[in-house]
Formats: sequence, structure tokens, C-alpha cells
Amino acid sequence: MKKTILIVEDEAGIARFTQQLLEKEGFVCQVCRDGATAVRYFFGDDRVVDTHVARLRKKIEQDPTHPLFIKTVVGTGYKFEDATE
Repeated sequence: MKKTILIVEDEAGIARFTQQLLEKEGFVCQVCRDGATAVRYFFGDDRVVDTHVARLRKKIEQDPTHPLFIKTVVGTGYKFEDATE
């Protein structure tokens, strides 16, 4: 079974050269031009972090729609708060 390698490179020449070298060695290559495309290729969704946070909230929050522990920081991401204080 051939192993697949994900190449993430925005310069077409470098990506093509890398792909050719790896394919000569027997690898199957998938080339993505940027990180967002690579995440979608690898995970199938560029909102993978959001999906995992939602699952965590369902497990640890009494009301996942009004979280006490995992807070959303608009424009940044998430932060964990100790709601027991």
C-alpha cells in the first residue's frame, strides 16, 4: 500500500518539484496551496476546532448554549475559565 503525503506549499514550482521527488520514491501526493485548503482536505471541514469545542461543551457544560467554562473570544478563538471561583 502506498503512503500518501500532503504537501502544503504556495509556490507552484516548489510544490511540483517536491511532488515529483516524492512520487519517484513511491508516495502518493496531494498538493494544497495554503493551510486552509489543507485543513479542508485533511479534516473535510475548515471549522474542525469549532466542531470539537461544541462537542466538549456538550460534555462539560450544564447548558452548552450558555457556556461557563469554554468561552468564545470573538476574533481570537476560545479560552477556558474556571467557573468555580
